[in-house]
This record gives sequence, structure tokens and C-alpha cells, in this order.
Amino acid sequence: MREGGTAGTGGTPNAQDTFTVVLPRAPASGTSVSVALSSSQVSVSPSVLNFTSATSGVGAYNIAQTVTVTANDDLDLEAAVHEGLINFSITSTDAYYNGAFAPPVVAYVTDNDSPG
Repeated sequence: MREGGTAGTGGTPNAQDTFTVVLPRAPASGTSVSVALSSSQVSVSPSVLNFTSATSGVGAYNIAQTVTVTANDDLDLEAAVHEGLINFSITSTDAYYNGAFAPPVVAYVTDNDSPG
């Protein structure tokens, strides 16, 4: 699995990699960024990131929060390398962020299953 050009340990069951999320400007009020999966290929933790307008401390909008992506081990024979898309759903009482689009993150998963 890789993201942003970094190599993970793809091909190993439950291989993990990470990416970070940060907001470009302070929200008028707390903003919740929900990391939603569009594929059963990967799981994410945490699944919800909460940001505030604070400039320091837990949840500060300008401090990156780390998401861990784990390749799900299954018994399915799939393409040697296949994608697990991670989509974002953004909700907030701040109109700038509410419903804003964030491009998906692509996790490349190397299958460890073989025919037979």
C-alpha cells in the first residue's frame, strides 16, 4: 500500500500506512471531517476527525491529524495491485466548510492471495 509516493508493506495481510488531514483556514466553529470508505479493501482509524478554530491543542485546525489506513486481508483473488478509495464527507456550521469537496485518497493494495 502506498500514498503520496511512500511505500508501505503491501502484500502483507493487514499492512498499514498513514496520511494526514489539516484545514487551510480556521473554521468559524468546530468542523467535523468524516473519513468514509467507498471500498471494502481498506479500513481507516479514526473514522471521524474533529477540528476547531483553536490554533493549538487537540483538534486545532492548523495541526495535522493522522489517519491510519489498513489493508483488509480477504480470501478474494484480485488484481495484483488494486485501489481502495477513501472519500471525505465534510459537515460544519461554517458555510465555508459545510459540504466542501476534498479529493479522495487512493490506497494501493497488493493482493496476497493466489489461485487454487
